[in-house]
Parts: sequence; C-alpha cells; structure tokens
Amino acid sequence: MLIKQYLLGPMANFIYIIVDESSSKVAIVDPAWEVPFLIDELEKNQWELEKVLLTHGHNDHVNGIEELLAYKEVPVYLSQDEAPFYTPKVELERLSDGDTVSVGSSSLTVLSTPGHSSGCVCYCSDTNIIAGDMIFIDGCGRVDLPGSDPEAMYDSLRKVYQLDDQLMVWPGHDYGSVRSERLGNLKKTNPYLSAVDKSDFFEKRGV
Repeated sequence: MLIKQYLLGPMANFIYIIVDESSSKVAIVDPAWEVPFLIDELEKNQWELEKVLLTHGHNDHVNGIEELLAYKEVPVYLSQDEAPFYTPKVELERLSDGDTVSVGSSSLTVLSTPGHSSGCVCYCSDTNIIAGDMIFIDGCGRVDLPGSDPEAMYDSLRKVYQLDDQLMVWPGHDYGSVRSERLGNLKKTNPYLSAVDKSDFFEKRGV
C-alpha cells in the first residue's frame, strides 16, 4: 500500500490517494478543493479510482465529492455517526468502528475517533493511520464547533495513544513542522496527545 499526500486548497488541507500497488486501484480520502489536479494524478499514474473515504463531513474535506463523482461514480464511505449531520447529494456507505475497507487487495481498518465531530474516523493499516482532523502534528481538531465534544476528543486521543508507536500519522491539515510523523514521536511532542489526564487536556485546549 502506497500513501500519496497532497497539500491543496486555501485551508492547508491534506488530501490522500491510497494506492494498492498490486492492482493500481485507489481510494481518495477527503477529496476537496482541486479535483482536476486529483483527476490528473489518477490519469497520469494510470490509477483506477475505486472509492472515496471520508474522515468526517466538514466542507473543507468534502467539497470536491460531486465533481469527482462526475468523473467516475464510485462508493463514498462515511461513519454512520457522521452521516446524519452531513447530507451530500450522493449515496453513502455507512461505516462503524472496526469495519474493514478494501482498496484493491489491500485493506484499512476504521477507527472511530469522535470529538472534532460526532463521526470522525481514522483509517488504519499495519503501518499507517490517516487521521483527518482528529490529530495534527502539533495539535488536535477544534472542539468548539457544532457536533464537537471535548470529552469525546480526550477519549479518542487516549484511544490513539494506545496504538503502535511505529504507525506513521498522516493528518488532515498542514499544521506542524513536518507533514507526517511516527506516533511514538507525537506521544512525546504533541501537547494534546501527551496530556496526563482530562483536566490537563481541557486546560491545554482552553475548554
């Protein structure tokens, strides 16, 4: 499995193309902003778009869906907990915590990580975690938006903290000194992930 990261749009979004190298089938994670560029990447590399995966439903992560589906109609996957708050003009495949999603012959596991929104999810392989707005290199997603929940965010950060240190974390925005980092390093440097308890997290987050 190959993960291609693209910095696109006015809000420093990272959009990902997950490539199953054995079949050249791909999934695009959070298609937004510059869809013609993404389509050009597909065609230039002879990748076959198989599905769209959404980490959550905020506009800056989904505003390219309809344009992308006009290029090729494929399934769009979103957490069942997010779907009631996001109503695109497309049909959604609903995901639950622990579900497996295939990309060609490769697979990803869905990790439910609410907090930034009610249905935020991460997509995990044995070596990678695509984290959306759950966690950034130096921060975590906002918890003062409609549908946000600071207590749920703290619990999600604790959940991710238990994962393998060697996982490469791929965030949803370029809010840090590097574009990706090992989870073990983030456990030492990210102030929210390293919060000692809920009170410490709330104080750091300004809740």
